[in-house]
Amino acid sequence: MSSIEVKADPRKSYDMGGMLAKQKTADELLAKMEALNSSLSLIRDCREGFDLLGKLINEQQSENLKSTAEPMEARLKELEKEFFRDESIQGIYSPSDALYVKFSGANSILDSSSPLTANQLDKLAILEGLADDAIKQVADFMEGEWAAYREAVGQEDILLLK
Repeated sequence: MSSIEVKADPRKSYDMGGMLAKQKTADELLAKMEALNSSLSLIRDCREGFDLLGKLINEQQSENLKSTAEPMEARLKELEKEFFRDESIQGIYSPSDALYVKFSGANSILDSSSPLTANQLDKLAILEGLADDAIKQVADFMEGEWAAYREAVGQEDILLLK
């Protein structure tokens, strides 16, 4: 087995330090995006559970659960609108206020073959801030509204089989 050393094209200037810094920034952003993806998966799980429960206990809902379910439905819709693509709309659809659209420029920044510029670093810092805000918003939802809803569901006497 032999090894080879790959060097930069000597005809072009190459900033190895800048590229290493770019790689570090990219790794940090990818870690942040993984954390964001995990948080957003919680919202999808909540929607799935909410919808399933609605199908299972359709007529059995107490007034207490009904009064809790209506605001939960509204809140889930609000979170989904903010974070996800509206799957009911077909074709090209990119609402500028949606989180996934705001992150769409990250690839082009990180794919460039040169070190990051000050503007690109600013853009990535903004994206990291958006990710942090979304992660916090999901955590607050899970610890607050969703926890209260789960408690209300837990107090119900639900008969799954007749």
